[in-house]
Amino acid sequence: MTTTKYNRSEIMKRAWEIYRKEGKERVTVIGCVKLREPGKSFSSCLKQAWREAKAANSPRKAVVYGSFDFPKIMQSDLINYYSNSMYNGD
Repeated sequence: MTTTKYNRSEIMKRAWEIYRKEGKERVTVIGCVKLREPGKSFSSCLKQAWREAKAANSPRKAVVYGSFDFPKIMQSDLINYYSNSMYNGD
């Protein structure tokens, strides 16, 4: 089994790029109230950079979580199945 070589310098640069873009705390002022939203931690940015690097080198299609599209027929069946507001046993 061969191992893939990754350019760790590029991965670290990409992590810093993500961190500079998304890592800062955001402050929204509504009237006289400040709402603070914490930014991403550097470790989560580094994990994202590694995922991107591995997906770029993978022969398989990258998995994007939470974006599965059901076929149209299946969507309507699921909507009808769960729309009765009763426990369906699953």
